[in-house]
Amino acid sequence: MHGKRKPDLAQPKLILLYALEKLGLQATVAVLSELTAGRDWMNYFDMRQNLLELTESGFLKSGLEPEQYALTGAGLSALGLYRKRIPIAIRTQIDGFVREQGEKIE
Repeated sequence: MHGKRKPDLAQPKLILLYALEKLGLQATVAVLSELTAGRDWMNYFDMRQNLLELTESGFLKSGLEPEQYALTGAGLSALGLYRKRIPIAIRTQIDGFVREQGEKIE
């Protein structure tokens, strides 16, 4: 038992909160799926489940369009408290993805 670390079950949810904060606008499932695709953070089905749980818990709200999400005040507060639980490497990848998305839009 020593040396084996328990997985952080909140980390995927924190990753989604961080990504939504960085994207700044209401993000679609398609954009979030593109962000998480090919990475070991979570698969598509886990992402959808986490989005549902975050919405039901009041940390996210559904956007004006279907399949769109935005942070709530509670989501921002939770992220502020637990941001450091997201590994810096993951935060850096998300920041890079957001920069690329901005370049696509321009």
